[in-house]
Amino acid sequence: MKTLAAIPCHNEGLTIGSVVLKARKYVDLVLVIDDGSADDTVDVAESAGAVVVSHGVNKGKGRAVRTSPGYAAEHGFEVLVLLADMLKMCGRIWMGCYIGWGMESSDERRE
Repeated sequence: MKTLAAIPCHNEGLTIGSVVLKARKYVDLVLVIDDGSADDTVDVAESAGAVVVSHGVNKGKGRAVRTSPGYAAEHGFEVLVLLADMLKMCGRIWMGCYIGWGMESSDERRE
């Protein structure tokens, strides 16, 4: 089973590297969706081992989140975990892959 952790972000150059390194321990691939950052988010994420999809301009968090399932489906991932702040844990099927929403600091799981 191929697993993908997707991290939508905007101007997170100071923190994205450590988040990517932590996530890489648990999944096959870390995908960072850069929503038009003006800082070094893309470079830091790539240096930490993430694949980066960049929107080029800020399209909003919702669009960044919606980019993830398409990438997962196109590249044969069966499990997609979205890591982002303030998202509650839940599970659902979308575009052929399981999606878990969560916060990095939470160990709780619900389906």
